[in-house]
Amino acid sequence: MKTKRLIAVLLIAAIGCGLCTACGSSQPANDAASEIDRAAQEIAQKYISMNLETINNGEPVTIRVHLGAIMPTLSSVATPEQPDVFNSTEILRKAFQMIYPNVTVEWARTVDTSDSDSLLQYLTTQLSSKTAPDIVFAFGSSFADRNWFYDFNGTLSEPNIFIEGNTAWRDQFPKYLFAHWSVSDARDQVVGIPLSCSAGTSTGLFYNKQIFSQLNLEPPRDWSSLMAVTQTLKENGYVAFAPWGGPGSGNRKPSTQVWDVQMSLGPFYAEFMKDDIDYNHDGIHSQAEKLRAAYEGYYFAESNPNVMDMWRQVKRKYTQCMETGYENTDYESKWLLGKVGILEDGLWRYPEELSNTERQYDFGVVPPPVIDTATTSYINEPEYTEKGPYRPAPTETYSILMPSVEAHGGAPVLDACVKFLQFLMVPDNNNMIVLEQKGKSIGFLKESVIPQELSEYFNQSFPKVPSFDWPGGFTSSGSEKMSIMVEMWVKDQMTDEEFARKFDEEFKKDIDDYIESLEIDTTGWVKGY
Repeated sequence: MKTKRLIAVLLIAAIGCGLCTACGSSQPANDAASEIDRAAQEIAQKYISMNLETINNGEPVTIRVHLGAIMPTLSSVATPEQPDVFNSTEILRKAFQMIYPNVTVEWARTVDTSDSDSLLQYLTTQLSSKTAPDIVFAFGSSFADRNWFYDFNGTLSEPNIFIEGNTAWRDQFPKYLFAHWSVSDARDQVVGIPLSCSAGTSTGLFYNKQIFSQLNLEPPRDWSSLMAVTQTLKENGYVAFAPWGGPGSGNRKPSTQVWDVQMSLGPFYAEFMKDDIDYNHDGIHSQAEKLRAAYEGYYFAESNPNVMDMWRQVKRKYTQCMETGYENTDYESKWLLGKVGILEDGLWRYPEELSNTERQYDFGVVPPPVIDTATTSYINEPEYTEKGPYRPAPTETYSILMPSVEAHGGAPVLDACVKFLQFLMVPDNNNMIVLEQKGKSIGFLKESVIPQELSEYFNQSFPKVPSFDWPGGFTSSGSEKMSIMVEMWVKDQMTDEEFARKFDEEFKKDIDDYIESLEIDTTGWVKGY
């Protein structure tokens, strides 16, 4: 209760600062800074009295940290230029330093996480100059073949020292999270620690309620209805479907990593093969099992009709739902003007859309429609919850870069990094972060609270997406080459036969390169190519 009252005070203070700034009054910035210090002191006091063992025997240690979307804003005071401030992680940073006065936590603000290619280039450059962060949001196992990341398995078996009664840090996490690609790699190493989960679903379809009412349409629930609804929208002169991303990026660029492969299609096609590819029969497909299934030939387009069918659904969406020129169209202005029926975006957009005063119509948001048995025979009939999300995926996952840790001091730096992540995972601390995101994410701990902004969205049925990932490539270079094949095929620059053959050729090379770079033991596996 004490922490929740503290959150309320902080938010009221931030709102007050924003109002004073907007009306031209001079609200001293140091008032907000003092409030942050007071909040940090109140949190730290609890742990100071726990007599925790020191880090590095009290000698100075510095760690550099990048927390992706939950980095604190440069200003703690709302301004017209920066109306949204984020203070909770700054409060927790200061509290951690009060608990460990010899530890300095520096924010690494220059990390480029706009996409995996940009991040890979940044990390490669910074690691070579020994200036990379020690903790980074790094897309989990995306770069596992680089052997950069700390394996948390041993640490997860030990207590989270900041939680009384905790015997193993792993117990804080739902089991299904450890199968996710952003958490574990194909060696079953835990290379990322999740801090929060997506707001029910990672992404959603935002739709114009006025248009849907006018055309007597229901928001699409499955793949069949998505095709039918977008056709009706097109026939009535609207932009039927606006894909996520900037010009030539995101889902505007067909690839092996588009959201439908990850969430709406891939898991259902993969789960249909579970008798063959769920090797330990636990109903959850680990990254090691996914690699083995790929090695044994289950994901090749040329030899598996179900695989080619999955890719055909990807192409179908691009060719039937989207308009010509989708790669470079300005959909944001069209959305505001009420010309777009469906806009695809992440659930991180939801809070901003709720407070958008420029849009002159009501909007709704539904979970991404999933493939259905009316469309294909290569899946099982999807199941749905009565209300609320099902096994939401991790959204903010943090890795420890071991080359950077070694360059900055070794074992003491690693110890400080692990303890800082554990500190962020204390339920009250975790709730503070999630609540300040105002519906962009949810916690997954037993003590997690649901942001009030999500109450309407959670009051609907959600598809039960199986815990089976579809491989979009195992190495960054392999994924890029496979994605080129997908894009060329979607744009009719190669035939179905050419696509299947060339895609599989690149995929086989990618699998072999990944196994070699990670020194995966394939004993007992049956090579399918």
